[in-house]
Amino acid sequence: MTDIKVGDVVQLKSGGPMMTVEWIDTEEDEVECIRFETKGNNQELLRDTFNPATLINSLRKQDLTRSTVIEPDISKLDYGTGER
Repeated sequence: MTDIKVGDVVQLKSGGPMMTVEWIDTEEDEVECIRFETKGNNQELLRDTFNPATLINSLRKQDLTRSTVIEPDISKLDYGTGER
């Protein structure tokens, strides 16, 4: 089984909406996910069951695609004056 756990936000590897893992059946190798879908002015709760091999942790996927920018602390830079 993958490293997905109850409460994780997941998505199908092929795309689609983000879903929350509600329960995991390790014997049947199934993951039940919930999500909300807007129908007019209402939100409808939907449940679907998936094989865990078809899911990816959405937050981890976002972390992998997000570039990290490290900003220097300019108050500690020394411009050759010897002062800080």
